[in-house]
Amino acid sequence: MTIPGPLLNPDAHHLLDSLADPFFVVDGEWRYTYVNAHAAGIMGVTPPDLLGKVLWECFPEALDTRLEEEYRRVMTAREVRQFELHYPALQVWVEVKAFPHEGGIAVHFRDITARRLADERREALLAVTLDLARASTEREVAATALLAGLPVLGAYGGTVLRVTGQGDGLELVHSHGYADGRSQSWHHFPMSTPLPITDAVRNLQAVFMRERDLLARYPALGPQKSDRTRALAALPLIVDGRALGALALSFDTDRTFNQAERDFAVSLAGQLAQALARASLQETQARSAQRLRGLAAAALNINAARTLDETLDVITEQARAVIGAHQAVVSLSVGDDWAQAINAVSLSDKYAAWREYQGAPDGSGLYARVCRLNTPLRLTRAELEAHPAWQSFGADADRHPPMRGWLAVPLVGRGGQNIGLIQLSDKTEGDFTAEDESILVQLAQLAAGSVENARAVQSVRDSEARYRSLVEASSQMVWTTPPSGEFEGDQPAWRNFTGQTTGELQGRGWLQAVHLDDRPQVLREWNRAHAAKTLYQVEYRLRRADGEYRHMLVRVVPVKGEDGEVREWVGTHTDITERKAAQAALQERDAELRAMIDTIPQLAWMADPQGWIYWYNQRWYDYTGTTFEQMQGWGWRDVHHPGHIGRVLEDVSAKWAAGQPWEGTFLLRSRDGEYRWFLTRAIPLWDERGELVRWFGTNTDITDERHLNETLEARVAERTEQLLRSNRELEQFAYVASHDLKAPLRTVASYVQLLQRKYRGQLDDQADRYIAFTVDAVERMNVLIDDVLAYSRVGREMRVSNVNTGRVLREVLENLEDALQERGARVTSGDLPSVRGDETQLRQVLQNLIGNAIKFQPAGRIPEVHLSAEVRGDVVQFTLRDNGIGIAAQHFGRIFGVFQRLHRREEFNGTGVGLAIVKKIVEEHGGHIWVESQEGVGTAFHFTFPAAETEEA
Repeated sequence: MTIPGPLLNPDAHHLLDSLADPFFVVDGEWRYTYVNAHAAGIMGVTPPDLLGKVLWECFPEALDTRLEEEYRRVMTAREVRQFELHYPALQVWVEVKAFPHEGGIAVHFRDITARRLADERREALLAVTLDLARASTEREVAATALLAGLPVLGAYGGTVLRVTGQGDGLELVHSHGYADGRSQSWHHFPMSTPLPITDAVRNLQAVFMRERDLLARYPALGPQKSDRTRALAALPLIVDGRALGALALSFDTDRTFNQAERDFAVSLAGQLAQALARASLQETQARSAQRLRGLAAAALNINAARTLDETLDVITEQARAVIGAHQAVVSLSVGDDWAQAINAVSLSDKYAAWREYQGAPDGSGLYARVCRLNTPLRLTRAELEAHPAWQSFGADADRHPPMRGWLAVPLVGRGGQNIGLIQLSDKTEGDFTAEDESILVQLAQLAAGSVENARAVQSVRDSEARYRSLVEASSQMVWTTPPSGEFEGDQPAWRNFTGQTTGELQGRGWLQAVHLDDRPQVLREWNRAHAAKTLYQVEYRLRRADGEYRHMLVRVVPVKGEDGEVREWVGTHTDITERKAAQAALQERDAELRAMIDTIPQLAWMADPQGWIYWYNQRWYDYTGTTFEQMQGWGWRDVHHPGHIGRVLEDVSAKWAAGQPWEGTFLLRSRDGEYRWFLTRAIPLWDERGELVRWFGTNTDITDERHLNETLEARVAERTEQLLRSNRELEQFAYVASHDLKAPLRTVASYVQLLQRKYRGQLDDQADRYIAFTVDAVERMNVLIDDVLAYSRVGREMRVSNVNTGRVLREVLENLEDALQERGARVTSGDLPSVRGDETQLRQVLQNLIGNAIKFQPAGRIPEVHLSAEVRGDVVQFTLRDNGIGIAAQHFGRIFGVFQRLHRREEFNGTGVGLAIVKKIVEEHGGHIWVESQEGVGTAFHFTFPAAETEEA
């Protein structure tokens, strides 16, 4: 197109003046000969201000830019140039068309900013939707949304926060782009704080503000606001009409927000909210299931403890592990002033320096308050530090890490009296919740009973120790008689113990020292043993010299001659008074232990070393509807599901024979005939000599948990099927789209090629160029369709085998031979091990990466490319390094997206799909890909593939 004549006729003048787009004409000396009103208005002048003046003198900032390069190309080559350009002065994108006009040129502009931004945002939303679907945790979801959204909106930093469990504050999920100290100030703050982000959550409305309005409206923002921030956006994350949290974005330019920017930010927040809700639900369900398992395991571990100290240590460790905290303490109450003795402490590595802390709490602090009131207490960090009963750590407070919250639950004895407390501080994530408190209350109930039982057992053991000391300190009473069984002569041991004289004990006079009620049995058993010449053993009460009757274990054995006749009787009296008292106390404590076990929610039982079950708690009978007589020994088999009993018997028999803990799941029949799933754990109990004395086991109803898992699995399966169906529909769409798009393209290409062959040289040069442009555009569209189709096919049909990487590289270099020779490129490689994968797809990866390394080179530089590989366990890590133009760090994540281009097509051709195909292939093979680069120096792509399988001999 050429503008006719050096001067425009009135009709042309009127037509160009009426254009909505800028238009101007310069002559061969770059002097303006025509400027329409729109062009002059954008430049801030009137048309007469520019006519006759030199373009470069009026706009020196255009020198040494692409604009100057293109204008001079039109001027010298007399060819039409059309290109897109970012105009920094006005912050807009324009499409420029420059035409030869007589000895000068004519230029037409069109503002395409809205289209460019809309394309970028649409692609960004599509990419973030796919990435969010793969994120599984709240932190991954937040990081994905921020990495995708910040560049598109032009924000330098962003933060995702969630509403706390109590709904009274916001806490950090993830931030990006801020200095560490700045992001820490956003870690947690109350909902009552007047801030843009709290307003957004409370009102369920997005807030967009410029710097001049921020501090005037939100003075509390001062400590959090960075000097870099010139504008801010806060958007609520809404699901089902309720705010889960908020997204905050910071901008380093003082800007207004147009409708398109606001719409994109709101759409991004909507996508983020849905993904965050899904991740939160999955994490909550997994955490609840894990805690139920942890509580059941804690019950077994606590019941297995042998001593009071061991019991307290296990309680403390289990409490910290089940809830998830950095510090746990068990304190037992001492004295009437509610002072406590710290009996057990469990600390994470965060508190390693405090493991030797010896401070003891007195009766006036928070510990005492919980014990005095016998009620749980849960506080946030702010509430803890503000509580009047909190005493901190005195002189050591400045060395102690700040505690993010506090939770304490009293230990209540069977009589309702307080015996101490369990307290947790500094939860590993977030604040302590009502669910944490409920779990700890259940654990404390079990712990309190275990502490009382451990104390009772310890008391009995102390009594036994005292008894053993007494026995060791006193000599056993030993005596002898002739075959007649009558005392003859002096019996010093008997005389010293009973105080009888030698004359009094002669014959059967010793019987006078035996308790009157026990004499008939003693005499009867002695006469029987004497007549049968067998062992005599009996217990009776014997009067000591001070008049106290002591329980004695009497053992008399006959000493026989070769003829079998009794030559004498040798007897011993052992004082067992303390032992009988201890046994009675132990039996009483055992009854209390069984009563306590009757209160736990699990079915519980005890068995002898051979697995013969001799006791069940009441919950077993309540559930099964059986009696003790029915369940004796192995009677429990009758309530097991017939389909599982064989497996259970095989497993439990093997474990009991080996004396090893046993765990299993199976179905038990209830009294109404319903079968429910139970998790059973059985542990062996050993005495001080290391001998197995009994088994203790529990059965925990996990039916609801299994149903929950099945529901989750069903939902995951349903979601998976939806994704598979979506992928199939996407693949079908890609096939149909490629066919429907290529059909008209083939028609266009055919007719344009006919025009090119038939009329080449018959039209002017400009017509030939137009035809060439059309042919080139058709070819690019064909390549783009093929690339999109290739992207959709990745992973659909994989033929996996061991692949010789060196051979694949040689084939790739043969395919690229023309490009290599044209650029004089040098491609080298080290040792390349074989991999396990699809050979065709590995060829695509190497061809894309090497092709890009050759293409993206500065003018005049000879491409140098090196491929190396290293076996790391069961994967091979490849590195492809080049000496090309490099990639800026902020684009590392972007380059792997579909249709992501960093350069104009006029600089480097391509569709922006190649690296997306590479990434998808690598990930379909279970690997990952990342990039390192320095602008102007070169780029290194790293990716992993499964190592080849070795053939066994």
